[in-house]
Amino acid sequence: MEVTDMKITKVDYAATGAFSQTIADYLSQSEKLKTFYHRFPTLEAFSEQIKEKQFSVAQRHTLYQALQEQYGSLADIHQLCSKTWSCYSSPTPIPSPQGTSSTSSQGHFTLCIRS
Repeated sequence: MEVTDMKITKVDYAATGAFSQTIADYLSQSEKLKTFYHRFPTLEAFSEQIKEKQFSVAQRHTLYQALQEQYGSLADIHQLCSKTWSCYSSPTPIPSPQGTSSTSSQGHFTLCIRS
């Protein structure tokens, strides 16, 4: 089998007319947009970005505590729901009002009816 060279033609994004001027300016790394982002996504920039975003153990602990405090009440939602609603799980598809049936990605529904 003979390998032949393929002719490659590169077209600038802006020349396609498929992108807005803002996107074309961003992709060409125009100076007028550089104030809107810290680093353009290149392989070299990713390395620097990762180093810059490192958290210390103390910072991670502070973040963990803040998230626990902020979302701590979510654990009580299931208890609250079960007191206010009667919930039933169905291992089979439940027909929709239009006569078609659908299932969740786990293959069952939880149907809750206000008590």
